[in-house]
Amino acid sequence: MSQSSFLRLVEERAMPAPTKIKGMTVWDRHDLDDAFEELKRASIRKVRNTMDELMGITDGEEG
Repeated sequence: MSQSSFLRLVEERAMPAPTKIKGMTVWDRHDLDDAFEELKRASIRKVRNTMDELMGITDGEEG
């Protein structure tokens, strides 16, 4: 991932904000891990199941 792509995700709040320590900008790796896991879960939720759609079964989420 490029630096600009990562910073765009931070700006969009899909990634956690950094912390300043003695003039350095740092991220907590545990917070990053959690954010990446949430992005993966969100991606999985967006996958459409055609059979469920045909049968009118929904998971309670729109989209």
